[in-house]
Amino acid sequence: MIRPGRLAAFVLPIILLSACGPDSRETPESRWKHFYDAGEAAQKSGDIEEAEKNYRDSIAALDGRLPSQNSAESALALSTVLLEKRDCIGALPCAQQALLFFQSKWNPAKPSSSLDDSGVKYLSSMLVVARALNCQHRFAESLPLLRRISALQEKVIVPVKFNHQLTDELRQSLQGIGKGKEAHKLRDAIKFSASSVASEKQIDVLSLGYEDALSEGKSALQGGNFSSAEKLLKHALELASKQDSGSIKSAEALLWLGDLQSSKGNYASARPMLEKALQIARRRLAKKDRDLKDYMKRLASVCANQSDWKRAAALDEEALALIFDNEYKHDKHMHRSRDLMDALIDIYKKDGQLDKAEKIAHRKIALEIDAYGKDSRKVGLSYCLLAEVLALKKNDKQAKRYFQQSLDVLRDSKKTDPRDMSKIFAAYANYLDKTGDKVGAGKLRDEEEALNAELTEGLERDAR
Repeated sequence: MIRPGRLAAFVLPIILLSACGPDSRETPESRWKHFYDAGEAAQKSGDIEEAEKNYRDSIAALDGRLPSQNSAESALALSTVLLEKRDCIGALPCAQQALLFFQSKWNPAKPSSSLDDSGVKYLSSMLVVARALNCQHRFAESLPLLRRISALQEKVIVPVKFNHQLTDELRQSLQGIGKGKEAHKLRDAIKFSASSVASEKQIDVLSLGYEDALSEGKSALQGGNFSSAEKLLKHALELASKQDSGSIKSAEALLWLGDLQSSKGNYASARPMLEKALQIARRRLAKKDRDLKDYMKRLASVCANQSDWKRAAALDEEALALIFDNEYKHDKHMHRSRDLMDALIDIYKKDGQLDKAEKIAHRKIALEIDAYGKDSRKVGLSYCLLAEVLALKKNDKQAKRYFQQSLDVLRDSKKTDPRDMSKIFAAYANYLDKTGDKVGAGKLRDEEEALNAELTEGLERDAR
């Protein structure tokens, strides 16, 4: 009989050798990540063949498991690579596989501000399916899908580059089914021209003058190409500073460089640029020049992201005072003043200045009733904002009143979007939970789930 001590001495080296083997720690997920990361790196470097191989290997590494986030991401990535190779037939089923998965994970009733990674990939996979159909000249099939994407993307925040691609594909579909006039109008509706830098075409940055460098830099930033945008905007700033470091051209270049850093989340780097840009703009522009608002709003946003509520509020208050009288006098429907009011309400809430938040919420509601009528969707949404402020002030009677008014207006308005209902359902239910009305909160959440199920069924029908 082998003694326990001798048995351990015999077995332990075998266990250690097994644990140190090359495949001992590998799982399908870790193998997937290895190949997927390699595919991304190859695609970024322009090696399409290597990217395709790695993406296919990443799918194989999952051992044919049921559809998952990982398999859907690989299918979507592979479909984009196949489209680059003009393999439209191969790209289509991969994109459709990704679309089915991400569609099942996306909640269409979510507010645009909470659009998650699955939501972004849902929109992206729809667009890739449409591109693959267009590539095969199946324009009549792609057009309904593209129109669906267009309707959805108006309610969510998407990169400018995505909007360019969507517009191009829509134009191709319309042209392909003989709607040339509509296609032409769509082309004219593009707000920003596609940048040569944003589309990764190499240019000699140092050969550009100030205006071209600034224009290309702005377009690269809007297209999400931060590296190229930084080179171009720094070149524009250098050219402007050589002539006059205190010129409005320098201020504008600093404004966009600050915006770039802010977009990357580098608020500590963005703030001094935006402070300097505003300082120059104050010296160079008239006190009532409405262009000053852009400098104030950008800096206010950075201050808010740094929790400097006092500075953020002061800047937004100044910007509101600068534009309000002029805007409202000429057009009651102008949105910039109301957008600033929304920003101020948010800042006041976070800073604990609830009286100010309530006052400006009432002011906003009065403006919207005057411009749109008391039954407007906009008024319904603003009632919800006011109710949230009143809830923070522990004014439960008034908070409940305005939550209910918000819900009633949104239910009755013909222009109410499902996302509006989702917002009020969530906010009102959370409030009722805190006040102990669990039954009322449960009913609202049941309504939200029913709404979401109805929307999901509608999207599935549209995708078929």
